Amino acid sequence: MTQPFRHNLPGAKRLKRRYPGFEKTRKQPSWPEREWEVINFAERSDVSHSEFGQWIHDYFPNTFYCMDIDAIVYRRKTKVLRILEWKKSWQKLKASQRCILSLLARAVKHLIALNLVSCQSGVFLVLTDPPFEKAIVVQINGSWRKELAGGQWRKFVAGQILNPAKKVLTDDTS
Repeated sequence: MTQPFRHNLPGAKRLKRRYPGFEKTRKQPSWPEREWEVINFAERSDVSHSEFGQWIHDYFPNTFYCMDIDAIVYRRKTKVLRILEWKKSWQKLKASQRCILSLLARAVKHLIALNLVSCQSGVFLVLTDPPFEKAIVVQINGSWRKELAGGQWRKFVAGQILNPAKKVLTDDTS
């Protein structure tokens, strides 16, 4: 049985109270209708992981790229800025993600050139599966690709310098 509007969604009661007739005037979101769709919604292109992202998807024409970033790490002590986009080991980036992450990588390179962030900063694709004990990390617009595990993986995510002797990330970073 399909409901016209799910009142148990976060914030729905508040919106209904503030804006009488809310559920009649707004476009109905494309929420999963069955339990198995909720489990598999990561594979669906019409469902966002955030309510704001879903709102953008539902109300705006498909004439621009929009994505959410999984993590942005900035460690003031080391001046390391890492923008991390997480994917499961079998997933690939969408065209919109490739475009936006590439632009962000170019922006971070400018920040490095201005000496505002560390040379070990960058935009990275992180390929890992729960429980996140190891990951393959690929630098966007760069040549750095490495499998990290244990302490190195935790240092990377925490914005620490991986090898103080090396100014930039290289394949022999240990």
